[in-house]
Amino acid sequence: RVLQSEYNDQILFGLARVSFIGKTFGSRQIWWALEWTGEHCTSVKMFGQLRDCGNAMHEMIGERSFTVTNLAASDMTLDAICERVKRSCDVTDFDLSVESLINAHVEEQKTIEAYFDKQLEKIRLRRMAEEARKRNEERLQRLRQRNAAREKMQPLLEKRKQCWSEMSLPDILADLGKSTMPGWVLFEVDL
Repeated sequence: RVLQSEYNDQILFGLARVSFIGKTFGSRQIWWALEWTGEHCTSVKMFGQLRDCGNAMHEMIGERSFTVTNLAASDMTLDAICERVKRSCDVTDFDLSVESLINAHVEEQKTIEAYFDKQLEKIRLRRMAEEARKRNEERLQRLRQRNAAREKMQPLLEKRKQCWSEMSLPDILADLGKSTMPGWVLFEVDL
């Protein structure tokens, strides 16, 4: 339908791969080329397009089992492709049917899906490792900040310990209420 609606006045080249899978032979892949001329492509335009890109396209497509040409878009069916493979290739050792083609396609889709699932899992694991690394780095940064604050307060604590070792309990409690010891509040209760 896309060929008929969008490219019906052009010549198109393509390379396709079909696979067939069976119980006895496993999977077989066949590469084939497609040269399609639209139904509304005039002879002059067709020869111009073939002259401009035909040889280059044949060279880029390279080796293939066969080439399908001048097949109407409506005739491009799985049965037609299977018949063309039967006529063009040695198919004596495997079953060539639409069913084996569909089975191969389903199997390939499963393999492709498993591959991309594995890739997504790798990405997810990398992200988790990166997030864990960032969390660990943040935790280490907080620990470094705490240690730096402790080291900054260490001389004051040593001075207080020295001072408190020579003081009585009421003097120590009075000293705790000074503004140099943040976080401590001293309440005096009259009884």
